[in-house]
Amino acid sequence: VAKAEEQGRTPVIIGDPEHPEIVGIAGWTRHGVVARNWEELEKKLQKNPELYHMPLTFVSQTTAIRTIWEKCMENAKKVCTNADFFDTICGATFTRQTEAAQMARNCDAMVVVGGSHSANSRHLYEICCSACANVQFIENAAQLDTSAFVHADTVGLTAGASVPAWIIKEVKQKMSDEILT
Repeated sequence: VAKAEEQGRTPVIIGDPEHPEIVGIAGWTRHGVVARNWEELEKKLQKNPELYHMPLTFVSQTTAIRTIWEKCMENAKKVCTNADFFDTICGATFTRQTEAAQMARNCDAMVVVGGSHSANSRHLYEICCSACANVQFIENAAQLDTSAFVHADTVGLTAGASVPAWIIKEVKQKMSDEILT
C-alpha cells in the first residue's frame, strides 16, 4: 500500500478495520480506504464518487473470507475505471476455509476450535455456520458441549491456524470419548 500510494494510487484494504493486521497495513497509507466487505465499500464509494475514477489498488486481509474478497473484486471491476487487485489472502487460510465449508456441508454438526479474538477462527466459524445448522465455536475441550451432538451422525472438527495441536487433540479426544460411548 505504501508503494501504491507513492505511485499516486489510493489503497483499498478489504478486511476488519479493527484487526491488528488491517490497522498495520492502513498505517502505511495516508489516504487509504478500509472496508469489511462490498456493501461497506460501496457506501464509501457513493459518499466519495471521485474514487470511481481514481487509480485504486486493492489488497485484502490475509485471513479474509475468499467469497467476500471475490465479491469486492467482481463489483469493483464493474464500477471502478482504474483498479489493480492483489490477492493477499494466505493460501493455507483459503485451503482451510474451503475444506471447512466442504466438511460442514457433509456433517450434522461442526466444532470450530480457535481464539475468540482470532479473525481466522471467527471466519471458519462463519463459513461453517453458513453450511451447517449445528456449529460450536470453542477455545478448548472444556467448552465442548457434547450434548449438542445427540442427533448428529457426523461431527466435523476444524481449527484456526494458530491453535496449538495439543488443544485440537484434546478436543478430538473428548469428542471421541463422549460421543462414541
